[in-house]
Amino acid sequence: QAVRRGLERALMVVDMPFGSYEEGAEQAFRNAARVMAESGSAAVKLEGGEAMAETIRFLTGRGVPVMAHVGLTPQAVNAFGGYRVQGRGGDGERIRRDAHAVAQAGAFAVVLEKVPEPLARRITEEIAVPTIGIG
Repeated sequence: QAVRRGLERALMVVDMPFGSYEEGAEQAFRNAARVMAESGSAAVKLEGGEAMAETIRFLTGRGVPVMAHVGLTPQAVNAFGGYRVQGRGGDGERIRRDAHAVAQAGAFAVVLEKVPEPLARRITEEIAVPTIGIG
């Protein structure tokens, strides 16, 4: 709420907490609606690619704007072996599929974290929504 009060023209997106959306689309909707109402945010951000596509489709179909996050996802950092660059070798195609899946599901933007620049450029050229590279 303090962040919202300080904003004049910026888009405020709330990062959905770990455990608040992974069980399924209905859990995600309940928690997204609550966090948006309590915070005054304009959208939510979910981590995950193809596995979250149906949840993103469910949320956006009910009026919840979603920003997706692929590549290194901090909430699952231990599953990726720590804070390492993602998308080198075989997992590059997985990240590309993830970005396509969330964009097609209705995400209005995609965060690409720790994705090598050539892969990030390719994804940015291929999908129809803006990308935000963060390392």
